[in-house]
Amino acid sequence: MKKIYIVYDDAERNEGSVQIRGFQIYHKLKDSNYNFDISIMPISEALERNLKKSIILCVKPKTYNVYRRLDSSNFIIFDVLDTIAKLENADLKQFSTAIFCSDKIRNRYAQKFKYPELCTTIYHQWDERFTEGLLLSDAKQEKFSIGYFGEQIKAKFYCGIEKDMSMYYQNYFDLLNKHNCHYVIKPDNFMRNYEPLTKISTAAKVGAPVITLPDHATELLGRNYPYYVNTTIKETIAKAKESFGGYEWNLARQIMRDVKKRTSLSVIIKEYENLFKGIL
Repeated sequence: MKKIYIVYDDAERNEGSVQIRGFQIYHKLKDSNYNFDISIMPISEALERNLKKSIILCVKPKTYNVYRRLDSSNFIIFDVLDTIAKLENADLKQFSTAIFCSDKIRNRYAQKFKYPELCTTIYHQWDERFTEGLLLSDAKQEKFSIGYFGEQIKAKFYCGIEKDMSMYYQNYFDLLNKHNCHYVIKPDNFMRNYEPLTKISTAAKVGAPVITLPDHATELLGRNYPYYVNTTIKETIAKAKESFGGYEWNLARQIMRDVKKRTSLSVIIKEYENLFKGIL
């Protein structure tokens, strides 16, 4: 059986994506019933070991040149995550295949890899660390409350948005269940709208419906989700507030419960198991 290595950029060990899609995946696969021979390490160590004839899963590679130094006998998989802009003009044919976080992204970029037919979609799971402390519980349902959680550059803003919702740009780990509705609309930027659906799976973990666009979010939320922005953002937020506790709100909460199950690590890990079983 081939050895499996999960590798990551040296400077990114503590970065959220590496923890979630690297270390959490590693620990689950290590304990899998399939007895995978698996290790995790920074790319510098992988190069120092001169790995050969192995499966190497590269989590969120930011600089392709360093990964080009991996021996060509390896089966190299990129977990692209939100480094979409780097894919656009890159020559990636020496890399075997890739994991994408939505079908929309996979359909656009699979052909850039050596084996596009092996490219797969694995949605971004919610962070297992959210099961600790306050985040074990869902957001309260006493009254409508909306918040944005994330970097300032990763949201679309409009004049007066701070009057309509609470904004958290950092240190919000323990606050995600403070609001029972999450705002997840990305800015009007081509590449931003090809990024993973992470904020949806995170909102699902705390049972919060989202205000979002009907783009590749439909892959998780379906076509009948009630709080897509089809008019204006402000009107959609007002609709969610007015329907709070009613049929549409409860429908949205049920959809989010389904997304929570679908994007849990216990479900997502089975897709990794199937991926590696198909390659080994």
